[in-house]
Amino acid sequence: MAPAHPTSSDDSSRPRILWLAHDSPVPPVSGGRLRSLSLINGLLQQYDVTVAVLHGDAPPQNAARTGLDFVDLRGRSRRDQIACLPVLVVHAMPPTMRHFAQPRQRAAVKYLLAENAFAAIVADTPYTTGAVPRDSPPLLVNTHNVEREVWTEARAEVTGGRLRLMLDRALVGRWEVGALNAARGVAFCSQRDRDVLLPRLRPDLLSAVVPNAVNTDALQAMPDAEEHSQVLFVGRLSYPPNADAVAFLIDKLAPRLAETGTTVVFVGADGDSGPGYRFAGRVSDLAPFYATSFAVVVPLFSGSGTRLKVLEAMAYGRTVIATTKAVEGLELVAGHDYLPAETADDFVQALSRLQDAGLRQRLTVHARATVEARFSCSTAGAALRRLVEEVTSGNDGLPLDTP
Repeated sequence: MAPAHPTSSDDSSRPRILWLAHDSPVPPVSGGRLRSLSLINGLLQQYDVTVAVLHGDAPPQNAARTGLDFVDLRGRSRRDQIACLPVLVVHAMPPTMRHFAQPRQRAAVKYLLAENAFAAIVADTPYTTGAVPRDSPPLLVNTHNVEREVWTEARAEVTGGRLRLMLDRALVGRWEVGALNAARGVAFCSQRDRDVLLPRLRPDLLSAVVPNAVNTDALQAMPDAEEHSQVLFVGRLSYPPNADAVAFLIDKLAPRLAETGTTVVFVGADGDSGPGYRFAGRVSDLAPFYATSFAVVVPLFSGSGTRLKVLEAMAYGRTVIATTKAVEGLELVAGHDYLPAETADDFVQALSRLQDAGLRQRLTVHARATVEARFSCSTAGAALRRLVEEVTSGNDGLPLDTP
């Protein structure tokens, strides 16, 4: 797992950032990856970036853009995970940190820091701080959620068993606060997440809201769908709130929509189709599904962070019907940016209202304007660059409370 030397940028005068990736942001097939990739692209406006991937899929072999390099620091062997157990026990780390605090990973990051002049480290999620050695450049943590909230909804089958899940739930909240406090700065994805965590953090900790974002240049608002018989839900079933939403749509909504000839299409998930719904599986291009859908339904009842699927639908010019939880943290205006719904009756009534072409047009125009003004990649990228500049204004790093 020895790291490769990052490729030098064409412009050697640009400072370089080390981005410790929870998972490879390429391909951007999930909300988390989309957030990471949009922020990396924002940094590339001013910095060169080395992305060190600690877990998940392998990074791409070739950099997608000048100034961007990938290094594979994943440690997947059982021996690597066992080797980090003493660190987890001594420092009361949750078991999930076995993927990010392995001695070989920490040694590889230390090697990268010794061989390259990095202006700062961005830890993508608090988990990746486990690979940061002592006496490092200034550290900024990019959060995606309030992690202690995420773990209340995690399921044993995707976390390594009941015992690990129990320990993660018990330890992650205190550990999350400690990881953020060991940084110089924190990027929160919403004001709501900031309000939840900031009271438990150091008073002198630099922080900013760096919102989830969509590429409003690439995602253009589409014309109205030719037919109004298809609605869309996007999301992977491996995320428990998505799985619960799909169950709600199949059990509560699809039977009633089938009576009107309307179908819910699930993109990003596999399954057996039935009356009023069908599964399209994982696809490389979502645009055709948005083009043939006249609305997007987002019946989320749990979860943390903010939902890129909502912003993406708004950018594509599709009316969103969503629960309060689904739009939490986005500060959208019901009836202006989206239609609110909590029950199957609410969703049915909202879809009925959307047969009005004038209402559809007003909602989509307002929603697109909101995304362009507040949730574009340029807006989020600028917010992160400002925070990085604050974080790097001094030279002394803050050592983590780990070996």
